[in-house]
Amino acid sequence: MNRITWDEPDGSWGIKGVELQTLSSKVYGALYKLMDYEKTGLSPKQVEKMDLLYTEKCKEVAKMEKELKKQGKVCEPEYLGENVVIGCRDGRCNCGNLVRSYQNFCDNCGVKLEWDCVRG
Repeated sequence: MNRITWDEPDGSWGIKGVELQTLSSKVYGALYKLMDYEKTGLSPKQVEKMDLLYTEKCKEVAKMEKELKKQGKVCEPEYLGENVVIGCRDGRCNCGNLVRSYQNFCDNCGVKLEWDCVRG
């Protein structure tokens, strides 16, 4: 993909032949977003394809989580308190293992931990 914008490691950026200082803040902002997009190296078609794939995978994950919940393979940990030292919530899995809110799965029994419902 041929880029319209250029950028340097020091943070400077621009468009050949365009004086950025002369642009309105809205146009400047739009061109800055274009520069960020161009840095990905992806074409618009690739971004669209990636978005569709992401949406598809999110639906698959939601379906799997629903199935795991039905099978009892999802745990809503018992709330034990806030761990202010490391900035998370502490809880106890159904298997008795101590778990923390940054964990997605219990280290002991492997069930998926669902923290959204756990409140202090």
